[in-house]
Amino acid sequence: MKTITVDGKKFIEAYSGPVKIVVLEHGFVYIGRVEMFGEDVAIHSARSLIRWGTQNHLGQLINGPLENTKLGDPCEVLSRLSQVIHLIEVNQDAWNKYID
Repeated sequence: MKTITVDGKKFIEAYSGPVKIVVLEHGFVYIGRVEMFGEDVAIHSARSLIRWGTQNHLGQLINGPLENTKLGDPCEVLSRLSQVIHLIEVNQDAWNKYID
């Protein structure tokens, strides 16, 4: 992540990469802008998928959240790449309004 310090305040460059659903070990599921570097993965503007709201599986969310989907507040998540179980490609246009 690129940073700049101005008058003693640290600013992080906004990342505008692709939105993906990320399933991590121990059942953590996020949707956000995924950036992979080295042995790490960053999920920018990550929102936890608290309740999927689907009838079957996460794949039903590729075109955006459903009526019963519950998202957590945005945050920044950093994880080891080895903790990623899988990534799910989503419709970028459908999810962009939910991810900063």
